Order: sequence, then C-alpha cells, then structure tokens
Amino acid sequence: MTIDTRILFHNMEGSDALEAYVRTHVARLVRFSLDIASCEVTVEAPHHHRHKGNGYRVMVRLLVPGDTLVVNHASRRGATGEDCYTAIHAAFRSAERRLKDYAQVRRHAVKRHSLPGQPGPAGNDDAGTG
Repeated sequence: MTIDTRILFHNMEGSDALEAYVRTHVARLVRFSLDIASCEVTVEAPHHHRHKGNGYRVMVRLLVPGDTLVVNHASRRGATGEDCYTAIHAAFRSAERRLKDYAQVRRHAVKRHSLPGQPGPAGNDDAGTG
C-alpha cells in the first residue's frame, strides 16, 4: 500500500537521497496502521546566522480516519552530531509510537477509565459506596 506523501524543505535544498530516506520511513508506517490516508513531512534547517542555534526541525503530519496525528521533533539547542537524517529518524520513531497508540484505541485495546463518581464501564455506580 502506498501513502500519499508530500515532502517539504525549509531553509535548505532537498535532495533525492533525503527524499528517498523520508519515503522509506513513510512506507514503514504501514506496519502500524493501514488507515493512513496521507503523510506530510516538513524538514527545516537551522538558521545559519547563529553559531550554536537550534538544530533541524522535522514535522510529520498523518491523516487517519477521524484524526490528524502531528509529531514535531526539534534538536536540542546546541546538540552536537545531530544531522538531518538523525532528526528525520527521531521524528518517525515518535510518529510510530503515536500511530501504535492510535491503532490500539481504534481496536478498543485500550481500557477506558471512568471518572470518579461516574458509572463504570459496566454501568456500576461506585459513588457513594464505602
């Protein structure tokens, strides 16, 4: 299954290798959910006028039934050694976790807790007992 993917670059030139790297990560997301309608990835380079400014920022936006999952990853200020590929990898790791959580909720595999004083899932009213 292919996902409609849009890749945007800000303050930097995109490359075929970088786009292929992003598309590989997008394709891996299908393992966690087949419901992904589209994916938009934005990669933003740091401003070059600072010596130790912010690192790369990556935003992954996934359109799924009934929701839009957005993951933002920004390098720590002054982080050394994080290049564009590392930032993309970290953003997609977060996107995988968000997608896993979304898939569990869709499958009703996550127990929903009732608020104190409200009827529980089986309709039992525990308020006032004790």
